Order: sequence, then C-alpha cells, then structure tokens
Amino acid sequence: MNGRRVGLVAAVLGIVFLFTAIAKWTGIVMFGAIGVAVAAVAAWYVGGRGTAGLLGLGLGRPRSWAMTLISALVTAVLGQLAVSLLTPLAVGLWGAPDFSALGAIQGHPWVLAKYLVIIWTTAAFGEEIVFRGFLIPRIAQVYGDTWPAKLGAIVTAAIFFGAAHAYQGLSGAVLTGVIALVYGAAFVAARGNLWRTILAHGLYDSTAFILLYLAK
Repeated sequence: MNGRRVGLVAAVLGIVFLFTAIAKWTGIVMFGAIGVAVAAVAAWYVGGRGTAGLLGLGLGRPRSWAMTLISALVTAVLGQLAVSLLTPLAVGLWGAPDFSALGAIQGHPWVLAKYLVIIWTTAAFGEEIVFRGFLIPRIAQVYGDTWPAKLGAIVTAAIFFGAAHAYQGLSGAVLTGVIALVYGAAFVAARGNLWRTILAHGLYDSTAFILLYLAK
C-alpha cells in the first residue's frame, strides 16, 4: 500500500516538475502555472474525484469563514516574518533571489492583473491542493500517520515546494520552502482544512506581486 501511495505522490509531483522544466527551458512562465493546474486535477482524480475528492484534499466548508480569514491573515503575516528574518542569511549565503522571470510585471498594470488571476487560481488553489491538501496527508501516511510523521510530511512537502520554485535561485527556493513550512503547519493545525492556507497564499502572493509591480 505504501508503494502505491509513493507512486501517486511521484506521479503528481512529476507533472509539476515536468512543466516547471518546460517553463525554464522555454522562458515561458505560464507553463509552470499550467503544470500546477494539471497536477491539481490529477490530485483530485486520484483522490476519489467528485465531492469525495474535494473533501479528501481539504476543501470542505470550514466551521467559520470569519475565523478562517483571520487565521489566514495571521498565517500570511507569520510567513512574511519568517522570510524577513531569514532573507539576510539566505542572501549572504547564496545571493539575492532571482525574480527576473517576473520582471515584465513592473509598471505594467495589465500584466499585474494577469498575474493576480494566476495567483488566486493556480497558486493559491492549485499549489495548495498539490503541496498541502494532497502531499502532506499522503506523505504522513507513508511515514506512519503519527504526529512525528505529520512533521516529517510538512518538511518533505516544503522541500518539494521550494524545489518547484528553483527558478528564483537557491536563496529564493530556500525562502519559498520556509514559507511552505509555515503553510504546512497551518494546514495541519486546521485539521486538514485547506481554506486557511489558500487564503493566506493568495494574500501573501498578491502583496508580493503588487510590490514587484511598484518595483519595491
């Protein structure tokens, strides 16, 4: 059974990294977004399809939307604090993150609008479905589904998440992995409900892209 779980995880991740490689090779960032979308659909499909598949990925209705939004804001702030604290160390070791692939956004409102749509679809929904809703529970099952197993799953998923953002350079990948640790912990703390991290991810990335647009 563990072999089958590992195979499913490898298949879904393989889709992400295949399209990421294509995006890197062609210089077309959109391929990465397409890969995440395809992987999210694959995760839903192997998770049972229909409503069962959505619930299995953590997309059930939360107990309170208000508390979910508040906790999402807290999660986004914690992610930003973690990155702010570790950025000087990462930059000192590996240089500044490489955001050149996103350079076209600066001063171009329509490009910003396009990326905001991508953020709230393939990033906030797609990446959270793949790297939190799908990966963490299944990796935890492979490890034994105990609390140490869940911790191991959070770390493992964060490593994969950082690797998927390797186009930002080593420091960018590491800092993205740090954000993933925060999101993974928030997902587990929410008892597997994904809406907290979907909202946190969307808020965090929207803020970051607006700052890129303003050349900050």
